[in-house]
Amino acid sequence: MPTLPALGKSKGTIEVLAEIGQKAVIFTDTHKLYDQIKDKCKEEGLRYHVLPSFHNHCSTGGKEGVREHGSEWARKFRAEYKKGRGGRELHENAKRIFGKELPCHSTDQCDYVRRLDSNLDDYDVLIGNYRHMFKPEYSESRIVIIDEFPGDGVLTTLSSDDANNSILRYLAGENSLPFMSAEDILIYRHNLIGQTDHDPTVREWLSGAEGTTFESVSWHREGRNPNVTAYGSLLVRAALEDTKLADGWSQAVLLDETVIVRSPAGRVHILPPLPFGEDTNIVALDGTPSFEMWRAVLGDELEYLPVLSEEEQREWLDHLGLRIIQLSETTIPVFGDRNEPQTDYALIEEITRREGITPFVVTSTNGFGNLRPFESDELVWEGEHYGNLKGRNDLDGRNPVLIIGSPQQSDLVIQKWAALRGHSAARRKDERGNILRGTNLDFGPVGNEILRSTRESEVLQAAMRFSREVRDEEIRVYVFSCAIPEWVDPEVWHTEIKRWDDGKGMSQVVNALTHGAEWKTAKRAAKQIEGVVEELYGDDGIGYDQILKHLKRLHEEYNLIRCEGNRPLVWSNLRLEERGKHSIVSLRE
Repeated sequence: MPTLPALGKSKGTIEVLAEIGQKAVIFTDTHKLYDQIKDKCKEEGLRYHVLPSFHNHCSTGGKEGVREHGSEWARKFRAEYKKGRGGRELHENAKRIFGKELPCHSTDQCDYVRRLDSNLDDYDVLIGNYRHMFKPEYSESRIVIIDEFPGDGVLTTLSSDDANNSILRYLAGENSLPFMSAEDILIYRHNLIGQTDHDPTVREWLSGAEGTTFESVSWHREGRNPNVTAYGSLLVRAALEDTKLADGWSQAVLLDETVIVRSPAGRVHILPPLPFGEDTNIVALDGTPSFEMWRAVLGDELEYLPVLSEEEQREWLDHLGLRIIQLSETTIPVFGDRNEPQTDYALIEEITRREGITPFVVTSTNGFGNLRPFESDELVWEGEHYGNLKGRNDLDGRNPVLIIGSPQQSDLVIQKWAALRGHSAARRKDERGNILRGTNLDFGPVGNEILRSTRESEVLQAAMRFSREVRDEEIRVYVFSCAIPEWVDPEVWHTEIKRWDDGKGMSQVVNALTHGAEWKTAKRAAKQIEGVVEELYGDDGIGYDQILKHLKRLHEEYNLIRCEGNRPLVWSNLRLEERGKHSIVSLRE
């Protein structure tokens, strides 16, 4: 159910549950949302329980502020967890895994284990994170509500080295296969091209149960060869049976519908099936969803039930007082190596000049880093990077706002989710063979849907952080990007940014023109301006010919000064006060 931000979907869900009297489990990601859900449950008289997470409840392996037994124990605990071992397994089998009991068990029963053993039937609402979705006992006989897209929270990701080592170690203990390494399997698959069937020994192994389900991870860890890296059998089967996609990715689907994709660089992503029963009712709530990405997680049976029509969505933006102003005809991706701090600083200056107050700035972490040298006592702004906006309600009412660029994900992220759907998302080319870029960027139907849902929709999500309730006042959000959903129908302003401060000579002329108490109304000939330059800079001042050249540029190119008369020409201020420290910005509605 696509549900725009500020409609109250998280709290409204609890109201509905209280009304219909059914038990539910809510999976979400931030503890701010946990708190909102808990508060609403109390308000509605519903009994709730926060599901156990060793990060938050285990004094051995927990996060900083939770752990009590030192960073070394936490490091060892997390290292085993990354290998695929579960939190309960690490507690119950600590002596075998670590050589001794966990310190949280030696003092008293661990809070994490105590929560694991809670009677879930005592609670109306369970609250957990996305990893909890893989525990069938949490969703049994309950409505399942997934609040916001879980993203990488449902994936197990292995580096190329870890994946290859897993295969290597598995093959070392599996004598029935004629391979020693992942490279051997690649060579075998290459030689298999054009043939109709596998080698008999390989065919026999593939017909067995090895690596057919995600549960075989646990089987290997507890079985006859516990030293084998947990994911080895899955990765071997995937390497032998995967389908090659056009963009260099590959996809394999196991018997239990576990999906394994591999990037061209060898990085592996594993998406296990969610253990929801066929009769489970699942509601996925998302402010600005990607249907393709949700289908990768929940399957093709997913229905699409928008809460509002596009016209109603526009009306909702109006009720929130949001005035979204588009300042660019290009997408301006800011994730990556973009480095244009002078442009960004000039925009901050111009919005400050127009509004009389500095805007709250949203851009990438890298963008803020590039802007840091420009900060000064003359111009100070607050801001937040894209990745830190989720769940932020404290920004409500901040005005004005300047969003610089769009959070376009890397090609690999887009291709990863497309591959999980079984599709290629290679960048398309034009008729001359050139890769399409900018507003013409094309990843194909599935890739484009993922692109726009992780770019345009995230820009809108960022804008809507600044108005969380119906209001009469206007919240102006300037967006330096065209990556805005089409249905929003934003105001489009023409933006022109020119660097005027491109040398010592130009600065001297501008400083001479703005010298003196009456500079805004003063009219001066070039000779008079030359005298002011000499007064200010002495022997370092530029000469008459250079002064005249810069005056003409200020008049003809930047439209900052007037030129009147004939002999001599007289120069005067037109809008020098509108210039920035380095640039002049023109915004035209």
